[in-house]
Amino acid sequence: MIAKLAEALVASSLVRPVRVIGLSIAIAAASLLYLAGHFTVRTDLDALISRDLPWRKTEAALEAAFVSQGDDLTLAVDGRTPEQADHVANQLTEKLARRSDLFAVVQRPDGGPFLEKEALLFLPLPELKATTQKLVEAQPFLGPLAADPSLRGVMGAIDTSLTGSEDDPKRLERLQPVLRQFDTQLAAVEAGKPTMLS
Repeated sequence: MIAKLAEALVASSLVRPVRVIGLSIAIAAASLLYLAGHFTVRTDLDALISRDLPWRKTEAALEAAFVSQGDDLTLAVDGRTPEQADHVANQLTEKLARRSDLFAVVQRPDGGPFLEKEALLFLPLPELKATTQKLVEAQPFLGPLAADPSLRGVMGAIDTSLTGSEDDPKRLERLQPVLRQFDTQLAAVEAGKPTMLS
Protein backbone atom coordinates (compact mmCIF):
# COMPACT_ATOMS: atom_id res chain seq x y z
CA MET A 1 0.00 0.00 0.00
CA ILE A 2 2.75 2.48 0.99
CA ALA A 3 4.85 1.42 -2.03
CA LYS A 4 1.91 2.05 -4.43
CA LEU A 5 1.23 5.45 -2.84
CA ALA A 6 4.89 6.41 -3.21
CA GLU A 7 4.88 5.31 -6.88
CA ALA A 8 1.73 7.38 -7.54
CA LEU A 9 3.30 10.46 -5.93
CA VAL A 10 6.50 10.09 -7.96
CA ALA A 11 4.53 9.55 -11.20
CA SER A 12 2.34 12.64 -10.62
CA SER A 13 5.43 14.68 -9.69
CA LEU A 14 7.05 13.74 -13.01
CA VAL A 15 3.89 14.57 -15.01
CA ARG A 16 3.10 17.91 -13.25
CA PRO A 17 6.33 19.17 -11.59
CA VAL A 18 5.27 22.83 -11.43
CA ARG A 19 2.05 21.99 -9.54
CA VAL A 20 3.95 19.75 -7.08
CA ILE A 21 6.53 22.48 -6.37
CA GLY A 22 3.74 25.08 -5.92
CA LEU A 23 1.79 22.76 -3.62
CA SER A 24 4.96 22.05 -1.59
CA ILE A 25 5.63 25.78 -1.19
CA ALA A 26 2.00 26.39 -0.14
CA ILE A 27 2.14 23.58 2.45
CA ALA A 28 5.47 24.88 3.81
CA ALA A 29 4.08 28.46 4.09
CA ALA A 30 0.94 27.21 5.87
CA SER A 31 3.11 25.16 8.27
CA LEU A 32 5.27 28.20 9.07
CA LEU A 33 2.18 30.36 9.74
CA TYR A 34 0.77 27.69 12.05
CA LEU A 35 4.10 27.32 13.89
CA ALA A 36 4.47 31.09 14.32
CA GLY A 37 1.05 31.31 15.98
CA HIS A 38 1.02 28.10 18.02
CA PHE A 39 4.60 27.06 18.79
CA THR A 40 6.78 28.69 21.48
CA VAL A 41 10.10 27.81 23.07
CA ARG A 42 10.56 28.64 26.74
CA THR A 43 14.19 29.44 27.49
CA ASP A 44 13.55 30.31 31.15
CA LEU A 45 15.24 27.44 33.01
CA ASP A 46 13.69 28.71 36.24
CA ALA A 47 10.22 27.81 34.96
CA LEU A 48 11.17 24.20 34.18
CA ILE A 49 11.31 23.16 37.84
CA SER A 50 8.18 23.28 40.00
CA ARG A 51 7.99 26.10 42.53
CA ASP A 52 6.16 23.75 44.94
CA LEU A 53 9.35 21.82 45.77
CA PRO A 54 10.64 22.49 49.33
CA TRP A 55 14.03 23.80 48.19
CA ARG A 56 12.34 26.13 45.67
CA LYS A 57 10.16 27.54 48.47
CA THR A 58 13.27 28.11 50.59
CA GLU A 59 14.96 29.80 47.62
CA ALA A 60 11.93 32.10 47.14
CA ALA A 61 11.94 33.02 50.84
CA LEU A 62 15.67 33.80 50.68
CA GLU A 63 15.18 35.99 47.60
CA ALA A 64 12.34 37.84 49.33
CA ALA A 65 14.46 38.42 52.44
CA PHE A 66 17.52 39.64 50.53
CA VAL A 67 16.09 41.65 47.66
CA SER A 68 18.43 42.15 44.73
CA GLN A 69 17.74 44.37 41.76
CA GLY A 70 19.88 42.17 39.52
CA ASP A 71 22.54 44.86 39.19
CA ASP A 72 24.81 43.65 41.98
CA LEU A 73 28.51 44.41 41.74
CA THR A 74 30.97 42.32 43.73
CA LEU A 75 34.53 43.47 44.34
CA ALA A 76 37.30 41.17 45.59
CA VAL A 77 40.16 42.78 47.49
CA ASP A 78 43.51 41.05 47.88
CA GLY A 79 46.70 42.13 49.61
CA ARG A 80 50.09 40.89 50.70
CA THR A 81 48.73 40.42 54.20
CA PRO A 82 45.18 39.93 55.50
CA GLU A 83 45.51 43.20 57.41
CA GLN A 84 46.30 45.16 54.23
CA ALA A 85 43.37 43.61 52.36
CA ASP A 86 41.06 44.28 55.32
CA HIS A 87 42.20 47.91 55.56
CA VAL A 88 41.64 48.53 51.82
CA ALA A 89 38.26 46.76 51.89
CA ASN A 90 37.14 48.96 54.82
CA GLN A 91 38.25 52.14 53.05
CA LEU A 92 36.58 51.08 49.81
CA THR A 93 33.31 50.22 51.58
CA GLU A 94 33.34 53.56 53.40
CA LYS A 95 33.99 55.61 50.24
CA LEU A 96 31.47 53.75 48.09
CA ALA A 97 28.79 54.06 50.80
CA ARG A 98 29.09 57.87 50.49
CA ARG A 99 28.10 57.62 46.81
CA SER A 100 24.37 56.99 47.28
CA ASP A 101 23.83 58.54 43.83
CA LEU A 102 25.61 55.53 42.30
CA PHE A 103 25.00 52.68 44.78
CA ALA A 104 21.73 51.93 46.55
CA VAL A 105 23.37 49.63 49.10
CA VAL A 106 27.04 49.06 49.91
CA GLN A 107 27.81 46.18 52.23
CA ARG A 108 30.74 44.03 53.15
CA PRO A 109 29.53 40.45 53.65
CA ASP A 110 32.83 39.27 55.15
CA GLY A 111 33.30 42.11 57.62
CA GLY A 112 31.77 44.84 59.68
CA PRO A 113 31.30 45.48 63.40
CA PHE A 114 29.16 42.38 63.97
CA LEU A 115 31.55 39.91 62.34
CA GLU A 116 34.57 41.55 63.98
CA LYS A 117 33.10 40.52 67.35
CA GLU A 118 31.08 37.40 66.50
CA ALA A 119 32.89 35.74 63.57
CA LEU A 120 33.89 32.70 65.64
CA LEU A 121 30.19 31.81 66.00
CA PHE A 122 30.04 30.92 62.31
CA LEU A 123 32.90 28.41 62.29
CA PRO A 124 32.19 24.66 62.28
CA LEU A 125 32.83 23.19 65.74
CA PRO A 126 36.08 21.32 64.86
CA GLU A 127 37.52 24.45 63.22
CA LEU A 128 36.41 26.58 66.18
CA LYS A 129 38.16 24.21 68.62
CA ALA A 130 41.37 24.30 66.54
CA THR A 131 41.25 28.12 66.30
CA THR A 132 40.69 28.62 70.01
CA GLN A 133 43.47 26.13 70.80
CA LYS A 134 45.85 28.15 68.61
CA LEU A 135 44.77 31.36 70.35
CA VAL A 136 45.43 29.78 73.76
CA GLU A 137 48.88 28.62 72.60
CA ALA A 138 49.62 32.08 71.19
CA GLN A 139 48.51 33.87 74.38
CA PRO A 140 52.07 34.42 75.72
CA PHE A 141 52.87 36.10 72.40
CA LEU A 142 49.59 38.00 71.87
CA GLY A 143 49.28 39.44 75.40
CA PRO A 144 52.41 41.64 75.36
CA LEU A 145 51.82 42.54 71.71
CA ALA A 146 48.28 43.74 72.42
CA ALA A 147 49.58 45.85 75.32
CA ASP A 148 52.35 47.43 73.21
CA PRO A 149 51.89 47.11 69.41
CA SER A 150 55.30 48.62 68.63
CA LEU A 151 58.65 47.05 67.77
CA ARG A 152 59.47 47.07 71.47
CA GLY A 153 56.23 45.17 72.12
CA VAL A 154 57.03 42.66 69.37
CA MET A 155 60.47 41.99 70.83
CA GLY A 156 58.98 41.70 74.31
CA ALA A 157 56.41 39.22 72.98
CA ILE A 158 59.16 37.12 71.38
CA ASP A 159 61.12 37.20 74.64
CA THR A 160 58.05 36.15 76.64
CA SER A 161 57.20 33.34 74.22
CA LEU A 162 60.71 31.94 74.42
CA THR A 163 60.62 31.81 78.22
CA GLY A 164 60.72 28.17 79.28
CA SER A 165 61.54 26.87 75.80
CA GLU A 166 64.59 25.03 77.21
CA ASP A 167 62.20 22.72 79.07
CA ASP A 168 59.68 22.50 76.20
CA PRO A 169 61.34 21.84 72.81
CA LYS A 170 57.92 21.68 71.11
CA ARG A 171 57.39 25.34 71.95
CA LEU A 172 60.30 26.24 69.67
CA GLU A 173 58.79 24.11 66.91
CA ARG A 174 55.48 25.94 67.25
CA LEU A 175 57.21 29.34 67.24
CA GLN A 176 59.47 28.49 64.30
CA PRO A 177 57.13 29.79 61.53
CA VAL A 178 56.58 33.07 63.40
CA LEU A 179 60.29 33.54 64.08
CA ARG A 180 61.12 32.80 60.43
CA GLN A 181 58.63 35.45 59.34
CA PHE A 182 60.20 37.99 61.72
CA ASP A 183 63.63 37.09 60.38
CA THR A 184 62.46 37.68 56.80
CA GLN A 185 60.88 41.02 57.73
CA LEU A 186 63.93 42.22 59.66
CA ALA A 187 66.23 41.24 56.77
CA ALA A 188 63.97 43.23 54.41
CA VAL A 189 64.10 46.28 56.71
CA GLU A 190 67.90 45.97 56.92
CA ALA A 191 68.06 45.86 53.12
CA GLY A 192 65.96 49.04 52.94
CA LYS A 193 62.81 47.27 51.69
CA PRO A 194 60.36 47.27 54.61
CA THR A 195 57.22 45.19 54.10
CA MET A 196 54.07 44.50 56.07
CA LEU A 197 54.12 41.83 58.76
CA SER A 198 50.87 39.94 59.24
